Amino acid sequence: MKYFAFLRLTFLLTVLLAACQPMDRDFDYQNTRTGKSEADSVFTLTLQATKTVDTKALDLIGGKTLNQYWKETDKVKVFYKGACVGTLNVSCQGDRPTSAKLSGSVQIHGLQQGDVLTLLIPREIFDYTGQKGSLTKAGDNDKGTIEDTYDYGMATVTVGAISGTTVTTTADARFENQQSIYRFGFGTSGSLAAREFTVMSANGKLVQSVSYEGGAWTPAFGPITVKPTVPSDNFYYVALQNGSTGADTYSFVIVDDSHKLHLATKAISADNLGNGKFLTSTSIDAPAASFTPSEDTEVNVVY
Repeated sequence: MKYFAFLRLTFLLTVLLAACQPMDRDFDYQNTRTGKSEADSVFTLTLQATKTVDTKALDLIGGKTLNQYWKETDKVKVFYKGACVGTLNVSCQGDRPTSAKLSGSVQIHGLQQGDVLTLLIPREIFDYTGQKGSLTKAGDNDKGTIEDTYDYGMATVTVGAISGTTVTTTADARFENQQSIYRFGFGTSGSLAAREFTVMSANGKLVQSVSYEGGAWTPAFGPITVKPTVPSDNFYYVALQNGSTGADTYSFVIVDDSHKLHLATKAISADNLGNGKFLTSTSIDAPAASFTPSEDTEVNVVY
């Protein structure tokens, strides 16, 4: 009996010792066997980039021409298969440069030659909702303008070679604007002050946001509501990406400073659709509707 008790005790001790071994032993063994570690997935990426000259809402010349250029405060987000994997800083010289050097680190597991990287500015979230009708910033604390939030540019590059932790691409990055910039004014020369307004497309192709689904960047469509910080009789600037291939009509539901409701429409020709354009219509007829909500009534528009 003592012999069998000894064997049983020995067996239990063996099981307990095995259970006390580090849980990540197999993981460490796999890393040792493949020679891979977390550090092996961090790469340095440096490349040249250009922007097309008729895009980027940063400089409105003469009130009607948009000039596009790089700024060293720009931040370029890098995506790999839809996931943001790093940020590139911008280095540029001269007055309103259209080319710049991008450099930074990206963290990608399993990166291979021939993989495609997507570059996006000005931010990681690709979304057109929440606009406030402003083109450029009035100061450092002025956020949510087209300049710093909604003026999206996108480029794709292909990994040409991987040498240690350094990645090179097969070509420079060429950024294309993903929307057009519209300047709207309601009433006679923008005399109608809008507390807020909503833009709808007859073709139903206004893009609210873009996300990576099923291996491709896919848009979600819907109306765009603009809420200026302060109601005014100034013109309103809106970044719109329209997926229509033919002529379209924009409809507007406008709430003025007195909470009166106005309805308006604007025909958009096929030639004026597409991205990278600056379009202006500053006297859109917007008569008041036959009913007016009270100041404490929330207006819900069904689309």
